[in-house]
Amino acid sequence: MSENKVKWHTYTQDKPDEKDTYIVTVKFGKALLVSTTDWIPEQNTFWDFGDRVFAWAELPEPYKEEV
Repeated sequence: MSENKVKWHTYTQDKPDEKDTYIVTVKFGKALLVSTTDWIPEQNTFWDFGDRVFAWAELPEPYKEEV
């Protein structure tokens, strides 16, 4: 079995290089939520969550059925 490893980046220290969809960890009070959203480089922010983003990661490769 293969594993997909997620490399998380701390949002305040590292930001994505290009416009794309990313996995994000978002703070809502004391709770953390994992979701996906788009990075908007022109605005230097994530589309849905703005400054609530705590960390981000690139999307893993999608599942591919073995033939």
